[in-house]
Amino acid sequence: MARQLLGNLRGPAGPQGPQGIQGPAGLQGEQGIQGPPGPEGPQGQQGLPGTSGAKGERGEPGAKGDKGDPGEPFKIHKTYPSVSAMNADASNVAEGLMVLINTSDTSDEDNAKLYVKTSAGFSFIVDLSGAKGIQGERGPAGPQGLKGEKGDLLKPTFSIDESGNLWVEYADE
Repeated sequence: MARQLLGNLRGPAGPQGPQGIQGPAGLQGEQGIQGPPGPEGPQGQQGLPGTSGAKGERGEPGAKGDKGDPGEPFKIHKTYPSVSAMNADASNVAEGLMVLINTSDTSDEDNAKLYVKTSAGFSFIVDLSGAKGIQGERGPAGPQGLKGEKGDLLKPTFSIDESGNLWVEYADE
């Protein structure tokens, strides 16, 4: 078999083409050796406070203090029928004086409330109505009541709508 060169098919190098798209990521290589330590970084922010330590020993008693001024006796300066009446009369009550709300209705939530007058107005201190008493003994059974008339029987139907609301409807039987 004879062999013959017909010419070089390779021409001169052309200009560089545009960059192609990035190919898929390759597999992760093996970890390299540890490098030398870097320079020392700046100081970090102050950390959160630690937990409290154990309680220390009791200290020596302090010196006896001077005798204080005599105090004022507990005194209710004025009584009002409502909180609104108290607030309306605020200009007639000096700072430091106490006032009481007496609605004469033990079920009224404002009844028996004690307030003190401050530079900003009245400040609630305490409800003086006291704790609920203990339950008394059970009384004797009452007489048998009269029999009532027969009522209409209603049949309930329950359903849940698309919003999750539970509904009940009554239909006459």
